[in-house]
Amino acid sequence: MSLLTNTGELRVKLKGSTVPFGYKTVDEAPGYVTPITQQLEALEEAKSYVRQGAFSYRDAAGWLEATTGRKVSAQGLHKMVAKDG
Repeated sequence: MSLLTNTGELRVKLKGSTVPFGYKTVDEAPGYVTPITQQLEALEEAKSYVRQGAFSYRDAAGWLEATTGRKVSAQGLHKMVAKDG
């Protein structure tokens, strides 16, 4: 379930204990996260690199960390790519 606040900020209900890549916690609303557009765009770019065969999962994970400053493991990236189908 997502929620749009009065300020126009999108909030998404956290489904587990781990904050997904591309999101950050909302201090005033425990249990909700808000998207970080720059990280989500970089994630989609990394997924396309992997699908095209330009990067391995490990290389794409390293590129994501260098681009966004947020760590993601090669296995975590593999799960994200597999989930998209």
